[in-house]
Amino acid sequence: MSLVDDRGRVFGRYNLVDVAVALVLVGLIPLGYAAYALFRTPLPRLTVVEPATRQFATEFRIVVKGEHLRPYMRVSLNDMQGRSFLFKSAATAEVVFGDVPPGTYDVVLYDNAQERSRLPQSFTLTPAALPAAQLDAAGFLSSLTPAQVDAIKVGTRFSVVAEVLAIGKPAPDRAQVVAGDKPVEIAIPTTQRLPALLRVNGDVVSGPGGFGGCVAGKFLGPSVYLELPIETGHVPFLITEVRAPEKATDVEIKIKLKGDPAFPFIKAGDIDVGYSQNEFSGGARVVSPPASSSGEMTLHVPAYRSSTGWTYAGQPLRVGANLLFVSARYQLTGLITSVPPLPVAAP
Repeated sequence: MSLVDDRGRVFGRYNLVDVAVALVLVGLIPLGYAAYALFRTPLPRLTVVEPATRQFATEFRIVVKGEHLRPYMRVSLNDMQGRSFLFKSAATAEVVFGDVPPGTYDVVLYDNAQERSRLPQSFTLTPAALPAAQLDAAGFLSSLTPAQVDAIKVGTRFSVVAEVLAIGKPAPDRAQVVAGDKPVEIAIPTTQRLPALLRVNGDVVSGPGGFGGCVAGKFLGPSVYLELPIETGHVPFLITEVRAPEKATDVEIKIKLKGDPAFPFIKAGDIDVGYSQNEFSGGARVVSPPASSSGEMTLHVPAYRSSTGWTYAGQPLRVGANLLFVSARYQLTGLITSVPPLPVAAP
């Protein structure tokens, strides 16, 4: 029997065209697999996290290394997702976390909503070496819409970072920028700012000047902007003064003027609002104005105890020291002539 008969059938059973089509299809299988292996997107994979152990902080950053990483991925510690995924290369990315309690965690990589890789029990957050810090900060909540101003009340919380203790009257917003070595204020007509006193939760950290309170990597102090988290992003808070959280003691002191030209403007009840003109900064109050431009005046000062005596506005109250008083209308510097001693603690 011939290979192909007179009707075009192979071995008298299969049509020649059908055999040719079948051979082509069989030949396409390895070709298709080779194309898939060559052009498919490889699956991402984590290999290591650095550092594997670090001390607790309200916000911290880790580096994840792996293979075939891509932008817009996500990394979580167990089910606590990172705040940002900073893609560096296909082998490296940085992830920022916040408000994660101490413990040991799986590091999990996600692509959209699907888990792609996991490093079990690969990252440990140890308790902070120094205690947490709770401080009161006076300043201005800025870049607020009218609706946000109405929503902020005494007791309002900004996540675990801060709680509102007191608020003042809203005013047109102003942004403080640095020009050379001096701050410059720029009016922003579309938003408002709100004077506020906040209780801030942070960490005690060591810095160049000693120990200080720190939130999200920022040392708390005058002219520092603190970003407070809200549902739609962050609210800037410009700090004008940082002080101890305990209640101040109203201390009566006397200061002597030195021929001060502000004398005609000094009235009982005037309040020290500092250079920032913030009603929650400073707070010393004139009780008895001076009788002359070189006379003595009496102030009630919200003071705090320290290991060396009373302090006010970050400076010790000592006889012979100068005291700066800035009201809404004038500024003066007087020599402190009388400060009461610290009360003796009961045994």
